[in-house]
Amino acid sequence: MRLKRVRELTSKLLGNIRDKDAGLLRAHEEDCKHDEDMQSFDTNLKARTTEVISSLASSGAISTEYLKDVVNYVRVWNQTTVDSILQLEKDIRAEGKKGVKGKQSKERKKNSRFQTVVDKYEESSREMLDLLSELDKFVKSACNSHSSIETVVQEYFDKQENPNDSGTSLTTHDHYKRISEKLKNIKAAAHNSLAESLLQKVQALITMHQQLLENLTVQKEKLGKKQQTARAWRKATNMLFISSVAAMLLWSVAAAVLASPTTVALAAAFAASTGALMEGQHWIVSCLKEWENDLKKEENQVEEMHDNTRLAFTELSNINKAVNEIDVLLGQPDFAIAEEQINVTMKDIQKKLEPFMNKIEGLKGEVDKCRIELMNTRDAVVSAGSALMSI
Repeated sequence: MRLKRVRELTSKLLGNIRDKDAGLLRAHEEDCKHDEDMQSFDTNLKARTTEVISSLASSGAISTEYLKDVVNYVRVWNQTTVDSILQLEKDIRAEGKKGVKGKQSKERKKNSRFQTVVDKYEESSREMLDLLSELDKFVKSACNSHSSIETVVQEYFDKQENPNDSGTSLTTHDHYKRISEKLKNIKAAAHNSLAESLLQKVQALITMHQQLLENLTVQKEKLGKKQQTARAWRKATNMLFISSVAAMLLWSVAAAVLASPTTVALAAAFAASTGALMEGQHWIVSCLKEWENDLKKEENQVEEMHDNTRLAFTELSNINKAVNEIDVLLGQPDFAIAEEQINVTMKDIQKKLEPFMNKIEGLKGEVDKCRIELMNTRDAVVSAGSALMSI
């Protein structure tokens, strides 16, 4: 995605907060003043958002921390939405029991409106499952890259431990050159097209969630303004709203970093400044304003780069270092010194392989858990809708 498009979507989000979503932001800020749970939720969200921005900025690529945050966003959104919908269903049932003759038509209308909420949630859940499938592809790609790197590294050290009898400097030099070529092939295969596809789905899902939130709020007002659970509904709405805004901010940073390598320094400076936010404004508004201004400046100063051989995954970025270093070292006249430095580089890669796989396996576990939760909650919502419509 082009940097200009990232900036435009960020500006649109900020515009919505100033305009049609201003009431939601004010309600959230008010709740944070008087509700300890909301205050804690907001503080934790800010800390996690800052942490993920820092991980994106420090790497210049998509990190496992960002992907974990995407999964967490889906889980929070799904569970909070489902809790609210099921509470809404209880409200309708309770109100129906108090009804008198002649009000059946009104109740059927309410049940039909509730079904609209269910349908919107079903549509959203399909998108969430689709995003999780895209995440699976991304994780699989990372695992394949890890396996390929592991094989090349093992081949390198096998050669070091068991050189053949005819081994000469020329043979060793050719061996290093072959290792470099294999790493280049892995680098070429681990391009950022999957990351771009994933980010497009993240952005589309967040947009759908913002529309769903608007629809849920409208339907809630139609279904009844005097419910005992009005306070809980407002709290859930505020959580969903601020979560989607934070998710969109993180998407913007991730998309910008992937769109152009020059934005890495920009993201790093932004990450460092998130602690010093403007007084009198909610932290998310200050962050969005500053990031929008940074993107505008960057957009005017740089020519965007779209290099499909750029690695999309943070933890694989040391391939770039290895390939570049080996190529430079192979050209040095003193091969003995070069050989020693190549050994250091390869050992560094070997040392990082296990922690990287642990992160990938942890992420895969989170994705699987999220998918199971989502399918179970979707069944619960659909059942609630069917039960009401059968009354």
